[in-house]
Amino acid sequence: MLIIKETERDDLENTRSLWASGEVMKFVGFPNGLIKSEEEMLRWLERIEAHKSTVNHFSIYENDIYCGEAFYAIDRFRGRAALDIKLLPEARGRGIGRQGLTHAMKEAFYNGAELVYVDPNPENERALRLYESIGMVKTDMPDELKDPDFPNNLYYELSAEEFEKLFPEGE
Repeated sequence: MLIIKETERDDLENTRSLWASGEVMKFVGFPNGLIKSEEEMLRWLERIEAHKSTVNHFSIYENDIYCGEAFYAIDRFRGRAALDIKLLPEARGRGIGRQGLTHAMKEAFYNGAELVYVDPNPENERALRLYESIGMVKTDMPDELKDPDFPNNLYYELSAEEFEKLFPEGE
């Protein structure tokens, strides 16, 4: 059974281990993993908790085994939300990413986003297939989102209206 829940303090060690994996983090610029202390993780979670209406992080479990994370952050000024999903290698290829990402999308739309987007590394073929499979559309990246550190990243988006058509039950 898959459980997608708001990340709590008890989930922080799992998240910290996920981020420390170079295999998981290589496509987001950390081929050796992202190492954070327990204190840094706690401060990170406190920032999320303080801004829950515009940002949230979810921990994903299958049969009580940690699989990964999903995340959204809404830019209220532009009405769009950045999305992210990361899974442990052993959790990939079984539909967990799809469920985790659509959950984050649903929550972002519920909290006011009009559009959601991802900006994947073009070499992350699994992610590209996932985004396309759930109806996200590849288009030109808005200028304000272009990152000189990641000049080749792609841009996929999906509107709240299209999401509702594709996922009338929310997930």
